[in-house]
Amino acid sequence: DPVNLFYSLVYALQYALNDVDLSPVLSYPSVSMGPRLEIPLYREWINAIFERISVPIQIVLDGLDRLSSEALSFQFIQVLVEDVPNHIHLMMLSRKEPPFEVQALKMRQEAGILTNEDLAFTPDEIKAFFRELRGISFASKELRKVHQFTEGWIGGMILLAETLDRLPDESRKKYVSEGIPDRFKGAVFQYFGEEILSSQPASIQEFLIKSSILDIVEPGFVKDFIGIEGAADVLHEHVRKNLFLQSTYDEKKGWVFQYHQLFRDFLRAKFRSEIGEKERRSLFIKAGSLYEEKGELEESVKYYLEAKAYDRATSVIEQIGMNFVQMGRAGDLAQWLQAIPENLVQENPWLLFYLSMTTRFATAEKNVQNLQKAFSLFSEQEDLRGQLLSLAFLIEASIFRGHDLIPLRFLLEQADMLLQSSSTERYSYERAILLCQMGFGQTVRGGNPRKGFWACQNAYLISKELGDFPLQVNALVNTVQALCWLGEFALADEKLKVLKSLAEKNSSVGVRLLHHTAHCELSLFRGEFELAGKLIESAKNEAEQHGLTYLYPVTLLDDLMLKPHLEQYREAEEIGNRLLSFSAAIGNSFFTGLAHLFIGRSLYFEGEYRKAGTSVKHSRDLLSSDEARSEYHLGFICVLNGFLSYHLQENGHVEEDLQKALNHFKDLSSFVAADAHFAMALLKQSQAKTEEAIVHLEAGLKIAREKGYDHFTCTSPRDLLEICILVLELEVGGAIDYAAYLLSTRLASLSQSELKRLALHPSSKIREKASEIRRAIHRSRVPHLHIETLGGFRVLRGDSPVEEKEWQGKKPRAILKAIMASNSKGVLSEIIMEHIWPDAPF
Repeated sequence: DPVNLFYSLVYALQYALNDVDLSPVLSYPSVSMGPRLEIPLYREWINAIFERISVPIQIVLDGLDRLSSEALSFQFIQVLVEDVPNHIHLMMLSRKEPPFEVQALKMRQEAGILTNEDLAFTPDEIKAFFRELRGISFASKELRKVHQFTEGWIGGMILLAETLDRLPDESRKKYVSEGIPDRFKGAVFQYFGEEILSSQPASIQEFLIKSSILDIVEPGFVKDFIGIEGAADVLHEHVRKNLFLQSTYDEKKGWVFQYHQLFRDFLRAKFRSEIGEKERRSLFIKAGSLYEEKGELEESVKYYLEAKAYDRATSVIEQIGMNFVQMGRAGDLAQWLQAIPENLVQENPWLLFYLSMTTRFATAEKNVQNLQKAFSLFSEQEDLRGQLLSLAFLIEASIFRGHDLIPLRFLLEQADMLLQSSSTERYSYERAILLCQMGFGQTVRGGNPRKGFWACQNAYLISKELGDFPLQVNALVNTVQALCWLGEFALADEKLKVLKSLAEKNSSVGVRLLHHTAHCELSLFRGEFELAGKLIESAKNEAEQHGLTYLYPVTLLDDLMLKPHLEQYREAEEIGNRLLSFSAAIGNSFFTGLAHLFIGRSLYFEGEYRKAGTSVKHSRDLLSSDEARSEYHLGFICVLNGFLSYHLQENGHVEEDLQKALNHFKDLSSFVAADAHFAMALLKQSQAKTEEAIVHLEAGLKIAREKGYDHFTCTSPRDLLEICILVLELEVGGAIDYAAYLLSTRLASLSQSELKRLALHPSSKIREKASEIRRAIHRSRVPHLHIETLGGFRVLRGDSPVEEKEWQGKKPRAILKAIMASNSKGVLSEIIMEHIWPDAPF
């Protein structure tokens, strides 16, 4: 599994480099909010490691031939080869050519390859080895036979030397000439192993064969496992003779040993052929039990599964499975679960839960079924921890699938009840996971982003206390989103800063892009369209570059929301159609509903009210269905329909639905309440119910004024202009000032003709207010003015500075005329010449 290779690499480097802190990198495999392409993901991991290492170092990867040719780790190694910096060198050893590309590096002289031929001993080297190291001399004929047999492989020569050591001197020549095969064809271990092993006492043979099932041979462990005394002496003797055993000193365990893989293969073959099935199973169970007693639970699972002791394996997997999920080690979990019979997996809620975690973002429908069954079994067993976790990820899987098998509102209700009924002192991590997912669900589809905010905020506080980085990130992203939907922009800014600091501490591309998309959403809702456009383009490029496929629909949706504000309606239509195609391809009804909704919103902004109504109806049909119901968006649709009804002069049940939406958004204290008031005001005014219209105008602009909103998600700029002009015409006292502010700022480019019309209004108050707004717009457009000293006087002027000598001795009117003439744009609105012209108008 590439995840395991990643961890092995980090741990090895950390062991070698005491002055470098690689601990932040260990969180990388665990940070995931969706599926990713493997190669960009591995590149991110590797770059995160190497950017922290500035000293020269050599990394040795041995035994690549032990990997399956289809192993994903070869993709990881390929990226490692391509991205390794100049001060870090790789050495890779394999008995066969590994399936990754190195020829291009070789041609650029960036890699050297040593084959068997390069490594093989020459006849002269063979002669020197036997004579100088083993005290054995060969004649030319015998030397040729040794070279022919071993093909120059040092392993074969060591085994031959060990065999010859056991023969009297006079028998060695005959043995070489007649006793060994003419050609070495890979059976050298079988050939010599029989002789070497058979020469050992029976107790040592038993020890070697039985201990071969262990990856690491520890003398103390072997004593309990096999009951042999003096195991350390036997092992050290094999190391001394270089008989395919490697020793390593471990600070906690002392001397530990590992068989050469070929020697271990030979011994394992003996284990299978000479020991009966019942005894083999007993030995595997004993090894598993000893490792479990020592607390080495991962090792114990391996031996229990070898013994087919599924009950014992399951018991351990239940204990450690969640740690594997948090570390991103889904590959190991999947391998274990595949070794357990399917019927046993289906009967055990923890195994079902872990099974869904191994394909968390891959098979949404199957995961929903497995998680639903796991939750039911956990509930029957009154396993609170299991209920919290399975329900949390059941909510997540339902949202990502976007086509409910169980109505999401039902799952959110269950989550609420479970959290309220359980103690806050137990299972903090599990509670935080459920709070985070419940908060996400309440915001996105549950219709209560206020509740979503509090749930995610609590999840963040718990995860911060626990030091769980991925959970902190997820909780903060969901918190910012909830605050955006509520219009709490100042608080969203605070949370975004915290998220940014986390992203800066961890250079993960995924975390950086999650911050990016959260910032983008806040910019969109706040009306910072230029910034939002830049963020969207950057997010698109990075998501594509780094293979973050789950962000694709998010960036499309953000772009679809942005384009109408830039009056890019054709682009919005094209993006909407792409989102529709994508959603249909993955069967996501929720995203299909959103695509129709925001296509309709774009058409409404454009003034295509009839087409907008058709698109919004498609959206309503989907987002009100059991499989994709979204309460917040249904309220949004009611507000949008209010505006469309006003323009199309078709009422029906629109006003009743709009009132319900208004009450809902008011209860949430959501900024969409202002949009709802505006839609209702236009409807009431069209019905000649002016007093009621005034009430809604005043209420909507009061919300806007108190929250500082100058941009509205659901109200088009044209309708907002009409609202503000109506406020002036009806002289809605409490709303006039903020309407004037909107007309002179956000609506300045649209309001000129309407303000000119009001400048001729019969009411002097309305005429004066219109003129005041026009002056404010004019002042906002003139060049920036600054004070300079010219001709000995201080003057306030625009661009195009003029040298001071031109002003010497000139009178005020001449100075004024010169300033006006010198201005490159022919515009200079106000001039103050202190002392000379103190009463100048400005």
